[in-house]
Amino acid sequence: MEAKLRCLYLPAQSGKTRKCEELIAEVKADSDLDPSIDIWISANNKLLVYQTTSRLKKDLGSDEDEEGPITGSIFSWTSGTKLTNIPAADLAREVKFGAELILVCAHRGRLAHVDTLIRQIAAFKKFNKRINLWIDEADQSIKLWTKLADVIALPIVNTVTLVSATFNDVFAVFPRLPVIPYRVTFPEVYRRLKDCEHIEMPADSYAPHFMEHVLSKHPHLMEPGMRAFIPAGLKCDYHEDMCARLLDKGFAVVLLNGYHKEIRMPFGLDTIPLKPFLTVKDPLDVPPEFNQTLSTLYVKHRLHRFPLAITGYLCVGRGVTFQAAPEPGVHKGFVFDYAIVHDIKNQATAYQTMARVFGNIGGFNERPCAIYAAATTFALIKKAEDTAVYLANLVHTEGLETVCMEDLERAAATEEEAKWVLHQTECATLADAEALVGTYGIKLKSRQSQDPALGYINRLLSDELMSYEDLTRRLTSMRKTAYMGCNRPVKARAMQGAHIFVGYRDLEDADSAVFIVRAIGKKVRKLVRKEVIEEPKKKRKLIRK
Repeated sequence: MEAKLRCLYLPAQSGKTRKCEELIAEVKADSDLDPSIDIWISANNKLLVYQTTSRLKKDLGSDEDEEGPITGSIFSWTSGTKLTNIPAADLAREVKFGAELILVCAHRGRLAHVDTLIRQIAAFKKFNKRINLWIDEADQSIKLWTKLADVIALPIVNTVTLVSATFNDVFAVFPRLPVIPYRVTFPEVYRRLKDCEHIEMPADSYAPHFMEHVLSKHPHLMEPGMRAFIPAGLKCDYHEDMCARLLDKGFAVVLLNGYHKEIRMPFGLDTIPLKPFLTVKDPLDVPPEFNQTLSTLYVKHRLHRFPLAITGYLCVGRGVTFQAAPEPGVHKGFVFDYAIVHDIKNQATAYQTMARVFGNIGGFNERPCAIYAAATTFALIKKAEDTAVYLANLVHTEGLETVCMEDLERAAATEEEAKWVLHQTECATLADAEALVGTYGIKLKSRQSQDPALGYINRLLSDELMSYEDLTRRLTSMRKTAYMGCNRPVKARAMQGAHIFVGYRDLEDADSAVFIVRAIGKKVRKLVRKEVIEEPKKKRKLIRK
């Protein structure tokens, strides 16, 4: 299975679905490639599946749009209605006679049906189409889709594209995977953590308490018309506590969880139900995306009379978008003024949560969102965001065939690494390497194994001898700042840190050792003195009258 996997690793809320559409369209348009069937595994949310289906029909074409890149049928395969919950055998026949894009939920039962579907398609005689799988938020559903390993191994399955902004859980299972390269990883209008205003607050993992502390210090956040994103954690008890506290402060509260989907109003006003806008009764009549619904309801119910907060658990669901551009004559759009994000320990959860205030909003909003969070939370999210922003570019720049966790670490450290210059030199002997390190003003203990007969080893990397090829490959993917003490104050010498590594061209010949010195120093800004050239003064002409 691993040989068929590839990753589309881009920032959260930056338009990854659009990138997938472009890749699908490229394959459909390339006459040299075998015709294909695409199976899109979305988050475990039927509404999201239907809305994605509508978007793909609009963007890629369908039977109703014969001029689009995809001229076949696009089908939502979900439970709930007779039109969409058909047996695998029936859908297999549809595929044989024209269905080309199938969307399903990342649900245990539905993926079991996908397994059956692929096996039935594979059994067709004289069937020349290949299957491409697209797994959205692949890290979140990894325990489900990895159970498809046997069916993915079938020759009919061509590629499996894993899509997400957070991949640590995937690389924990698959140490090396290819990542689709991109020179530019987000559109010009994308706004991210770097573009927001950061207000650091003392850490508190209980969201309602953290919210109380922030609002007590910044009462202007409770003014009418302010729009806030205030997630409350996993438990419904937390959501109810958060909601009650916000209502007491005069907030209108959008509560989204497994039990309630509604806007609760302050001062005893009637609750506004949201379930009709989040439920699909007819697959031919899918509700608009929630950001459009929210923008419309904000105007219809004059919610600008109150501060408004969005909270709950579904509010942090991946794929959920709240912010929207204005639509003349319908609504004025919706953007967050601020977010209050409590201390979240899991990096992927923290990044995906805070990313609800990010997105491609620069085209209609230039006011930065203010984020109130702990310093540790900001650091955690910055690392995840930088990885998503820089990794695909790193793959593009260096031409990497596959990446590993060390490459993710390098991508995360891109902005910090840019401050340093790496010097790497090969030496024939340890004495030469130590002498070179000495010129840097650094003293190192030579790293020798317990048994000198074995030669020298790299205790930072391995307890065994390393071949020259393995060592150079490891060093290529290693951060410049790794093991260099760059978190310590910069020293007043040429180099901040240095290490000696050794690799053997022949592991059985101690004399084949190559000693590699890696050292880093801060980039020195060159001061350029600009000479100002004064223009000669023009002589004034005297005019005689």
